[in-house]
Amino acid sequence: MKIHGKILHHYLFSGAPDKEGYLYKKGELNTSYQKRWFSLKGNLLFYRERRSERDLLGVIVLEHCIVQLCDSVEHFAFSVSFYADDTDGLRTYKFSAQDQASQESWVKALHSAHHGYLNLLVQDLRQQYLEAARNVGVNPVDSMSTKENMRHLQKLHKCPVANSVFYENQALHAPPTSYKQATKRSPKLWPKRHNLGPGPGVSEWALPAEPMQDFCQLHEHFGQEVRQLVAEWQKKRLEKSAQQADGNLIDLE
Repeated sequence: MKIHGKILHHYLFSGAPDKEGYLYKKGELNTSYQKRWFSLKGNLLFYRERRSERDLLGVIVLEHCIVQLCDSVEHFAFSVSFYADDTDGLRTYKFSAQDQASQESWVKALHSAHHGYLNLLVQDLRQQYLEAARNVGVNPVDSMSTKENMRHLQKLHKCPVANSVFYENQALHAPPTSYKQATKRSPKLWPKRHNLGPGPGVSEWALPAEPMQDFCQLHEHFGQEVRQLVAEWQKKRLEKSAQQADGNLIDLE
C-alpha cells in the first residue's frame, strides 16, 4: 500500500499527537536498535530521526497486529507483530523503552490504537446502554434499526454517504443538456443588495424543506426517550426529597 507523503506529513503536523517520545526500534532488516522519535496519531505510528526533524523515516499502520512484551537483550522491550488469516505472520517490529513506566504506557497506547479495539469498545458501551435502558423500563433505540432507517432515508432522497458514492451503487447523474440549450441559458444572478440593507426574504432564499422535516422527525423520535428518562429521574428525585422531609419532622404529641 502506497500513500502520498504530503498527505501523511500534513496529517501528522495538523494537530497534537496522541503520544510521542523516543524509542529504540529494531526491524527485520536492521538487526541493531536505532533510536527514533515516535509520534502516535490515530492508528498510525510515525517515526523520525529526531524530534526537530520534519522528514519522516517511516509510518507503521497499526491494524491486524498484536502488541506484547518480548524477550530481548535490551531492557523494557516489546514487539508489534502483524498477522494475516492465511499466514502465521507477516512482520515483527521490536521496540525498547527507556524505563518500565514508558514501556507500559507505549504498550497500552499502541494496543488501543487499532480499529478492532474501538469496535470492541463500542459493542461494550452498546451493551451497557441496552442494560441501563431495560433497567429503567425504556425501550432502547437500537443502533442497527437506526442504521436501517437512515439507509431508507438515504435511498428516498438519494443523499451521498461519507466515504462512498451512494447506497447500492446508485450514482446521481445530471440530465444531458444539448449544446444549443446550454448556449441559450444565462446564469442566474443574485439580486444586488447594500451591505447594510435588510436581509433577503424567505421567498428569495427558499431552500428545500424535506431535509429539515426529516431532521425534525429524527429529533422528535430520539427526544422522546430523553424526555421520558428526565421525567422519571425528576419524579424519583421528588419522591426521595419528600421521604427525607417526612423523616426530619418531629412528632409533638
